[in-house]
Amino acid sequence: PGSTKVLVTAREAMPSYDWFYQKRHVDAGVVQVLRMKGLDERSALKLLGNERIDREAFMRIFRMTRGQPMALRMLREGDAAGLKKNTVFTSEEVKYLLLLRDRKR
Repeated sequence: PGSTKVLVTAREAMPSYDWFYQKRHVDAGVVQVLRMKGLDERSALKLLGNERIDREAFMRIFRMTRGQPMALRMLREGDAAGLKKNTVFTSEEVKYLLLLRDRKR
């Protein structure tokens, strides 16, 4: 009592309570689950920083990142190491995303 903890996970497929708490805690209201979504297309494009990106390239990036701001920011900055360390993307996927980021119309 008297303390609050926040847990952010990136997986939608499996509830967090499988690892960190129990379903009975959610049912009793002790734990509240908030579903967060990524940015919309317009905001993701703005954050990516390449307004002249090829539409198909952008849509691939958007689908792969699901509009996740941290991934888009690292992609904009060309932070391959950060993408490898902080996301589930493989080295090949990071290279592909960086290639897509630079495609122009």
